[in-house]
Amino acid sequence: MSLLLDAGMPSERAFPTTVKVKIDPSHALMKLMMVLDWTAMIKLILPDLQKTAGIFWFLGRKLHVRIHLSIFILQSLLKMTDRKIEESVRLTPLYQVFCGLSFLKYFYVPDHTKIEEFRNRLSPETQQKLAIMIIQLAAHLGFTSFQTIDIDSTVQEAGISYPADSVLLKKLANKANAVLSFFNSKVIGFMAGIQMQISEIATKARSYFFRAKNMAVEKSREYFNTYYETVKTQVMPIINALENLSIEDFQKLPWNIRNQVHFLLMEARKYLEDVAYFIKNHTIKQGKLLSFHLREVACITKGKLGKKCEFGRVFQLGRLLNNFIIPFTCTSIQMNDKTSLIPIIAGIEALIGHVKSFGLRKSTMKSDRGVLASGYRSVLAFNLHQLSRKLSA
Repeated sequence: MSLLLDAGMPSERAFPTTVKVKIDPSHALMKLMMVLDWTAMIKLILPDLQKTAGIFWFLGRKLHVRIHLSIFILQSLLKMTDRKIEESVRLTPLYQVFCGLSFLKYFYVPDHTKIEEFRNRLSPETQQKLAIMIIQLAAHLGFTSFQTIDIDSTVQEAGISYPADSVLLKKLANKANAVLSFFNSKVIGFMAGIQMQISEIATKARSYFFRAKNMAVEKSREYFNTYYETVKTQVMPIINALENLSIEDFQKLPWNIRNQVHFLLMEARKYLEDVAYFIKNHTIKQGKLLSFHLREVACITKGKLGKKCEFGRVFQLGRLLNNFIIPFTCTSIQMNDKTSLIPIIAGIEALIGHVKSFGLRKSTMKSDRGVLASGYRSVLAFNLHQLSRKLSA
């Protein structure tokens, strides 16, 4: 037996190298690219792209909508992050052709920051319409029909930790302390005499967090009440002082401090009152905050084994012929089955798991608008996947 030992180590003269790649037109992505109505999709998203802070949306750097829309579709299908989809398109000829390399006069791969910016400019309503547009295309091609439909709901969990008041109180104290530290260092005298003892709050928090598991309910409530009063006593003087801040001075604050101040002025006092209501009545007041960065979050109970409560929002989905999914408009956070839609047929239940794999599970978005949009986008991706499968069958 003989061995070929030439390692073929590359040298600097080996680069750059040109490699020709033949793209198979029968590939699923190529078929999908050919049947999609790009003109109609661009016309649909154009109003969102024309919404800018100024009135002259047509000025500035040109945006190649066809490239960005293609990357948006690829990213949804492949479930990639912004950085990963940028790298994949740069390195994969198939993806480049899908995005317009073979026929666009000017082709380039946008930076991942621009990919994120483009996606964020598309409203949830527009992404829902894109999902429905794919269904209409599938119906036109004979792959599905609107004659029969099964309906069920699913919960998209919000990207938050368990909304226990013991955790939220600590977050509130940290927000107030950050604002106090800024004003004491940058605006001398504005909060003179106000102090926060974070170590004291941390001690009370630990006493509650690590209380004995078999502690009596009344004693446990006493620990929590002491913790709450400690936070309230130290946070309220800061809130009262911030109410004297002028609008002009507020606008001059750094954006991160401005966000913290806005929360303390608009939400913190009501949140503390709602916690006091819980302490007194042992029931949660309707409308109480469950998160400090998301507002459209509800406690949803669907009776699932191992999931007594889920925190997020409900999506109502309909299954059409050949397992295409239609996303119904979210008119409320909870979208109650009985009041939102016609009676449910459970045949769609198995498909919901597949839709969740495209992003309808726990959301990673940091805004209510982003959470809603990601839900619609996951349905769009699932329908694109189904259409691609049918085209390749």
